[in-house]
Amino acid sequence: MRTGHLRGHQIYCDDHDVWRYVDNNEPTVGAERPCGVCLVATGPSGHDPCIGEVPGAINACCGHGNDDEAYVQYPDGVRLDGMDAMRVFQTEKTDE
Repeated sequence: MRTGHLRGHQIYCDDHDVWRYVDNNEPTVGAERPCGVCLVATGPSGHDPCIGEVPGAINACCGHGNDDEAYVQYPDGVRLDGMDAMRVFQTEKTDE
């Protein structure tokens, strides 16, 4: 069985190739959930609530409990992953 995580929630792929949440077996498609770590829902802007808007970035993800999956992408093509991204988020929180 294939397994993984979606926004900090454990998921699995069933026998019909449908990805489902482990805790309630509901399909992941169309079932928006809050971040599994900070428990806050994504706002209309789509930003991860625990990091908010990262200045200058075109896209960012907190990793939802898995620091290795965190990233920040910038318009010039630079991408920071893992702990490098986490340091950006921490710096932004410190500057607030």
